[in-house]
Amino acid sequence: MHDIVLVTTGDSEVRKEIMRRFRNPAVVDCGQGRRNVMEVLEQLAEEGIGVLLTYRCPYLIPEDVFSKACRGAYNIHPSLLPDYPGLNPWPKIFEDKVRHSGVTLHRLSPMADSGEIVATAAFVIEPGDTLETARHKADLTAQNLIKHLYL
Repeated sequence: MHDIVLVTTGDSEVRKEIMRRFRNPAVVDCGQGRRNVMEVLEQLAEEGIGVLLTYRCPYLIPEDVFSKACRGAYNIHPSLLPDYPGLNPWPKIFEDKVRHSGVTLHRLSPMADSGEIVATAAFVIEPGDTLETARHKADLTAQNLIKHLYL
């Protein structure tokens, strides 16, 4: 049984926090491709998953997979939902010149970014921020939402 399974892309503050905070985490890197990710998730589900968390995950996890997490399945999304849902909200956030943004921890549901909101945390996008610096702010903010997971 894995206390938590993180499905993510690359390194992040969220990934580091998961590795620090939990005794038996599993990390599934989305760089392996969708098919491989789903196969690994199926295998982990057979072993047992406490909490499933997605962050920087470009795939919708099927309900028959995420429903197997006995303590819930969640996503951390890089906007204050319901504003700017979808895989990559950053171009639209910058196009709209948004200065107050944040991250949302919500339950996974069959439709992207539509599950029950558990927690949000805000940050300011300064006039000099770039996509890269704003993403870094979101990453730092997102790591603080992990404490709201029901473990």
